[in-house]
Amino acid sequence: NINNYFPDMKAVGAWAARDPRHAADIAAKYSRGYAAREVLKHIGKAWADSDPEGGMRFAATLPAASRASLGPEILRGWAEKDVAASARFTAGQTDIGFRNALAQGLVGGWAKKDPASALEWSQQNLTGNDSDEYKSSDIFILHY
Repeated sequence: NINNYFPDMKAVGAWAARDPRHAADIAAKYSRGYAAREVLKHIGKAWADSDPEGGMRFAATLPAASRASLGPEILRGWAEKDVAASARFTAGQTDIGFRNALAQGLVGGWAKKDPASALEWSQQNLTGNDSDEYKSSDIFILHY
């Protein structure tokens, strides 16, 4: 009856560094629950180092729960390296729910270096309703 426990993820990072697409594909298809979300987060961190835009294209094909774990981690790493490209990619997403989920990673990475600009971008580019989605200021506060 142990919940929210997962093993050491070092091997996942190494696997994802070699072939992030294959790792994400397997993790998304055959895993469920908390451990699966953590595996996808580690894969996202590794994918951000090699091909963040390709990782984001792949994340967009996943079911909502999987892409909500993988996408923000890729964006967080991408924003730390190239905030302009990651912000353009995020702003260009037409699925508002996906864009808002991705923004958590984008703003989280961006706010480490320039919190005022991250908040301004959030206010200009994020929408949602009060019942199901975070407001941009809430996302900023959660990740600052």
